[in-house]
Amino acid sequence: MSVTVTGNYRLVLHPGADPEAFEAHIASGALGGVLQLTRITSGFEERLLRVIESVDDDDDDTALGRQYTWQVSASLVGGGIKYRYPQNLERLQIAVADFATVIGVDSYAVISTETG
Repeated sequence: MSVTVTGNYRLVLHPGADPEAFEAHIASGALGGVLQLTRITSGFEERLLRVIESVDDDDDDTALGRQYTWQVSASLVGGGIKYRYPQNLERLQIAVADFATVIGVDSYAVISTETG
């Protein structure tokens, strides 16, 4: 039996940080050592999302700092449905320290998915 759990790490860029440099930093694999493997973890799928308020913002999201979500899905095997995403917060903060601050994490169990 395989279960997928998803964690959303919320990040906000530091004032003056270059969004394109941050995105390139993440795309380069800089977060490769952040996630802690467990005995029931069979793998991870990751993606970086930029938070947008609405389509009418004209891409001006600098008032509160540009925000991102690093979304990670862990595939778990066995009977467990837990992956402790908060245990990775310190390693994530170290990996993004030049660009951003981690402001929180939320965890979810995937209940159903739609295809098509």
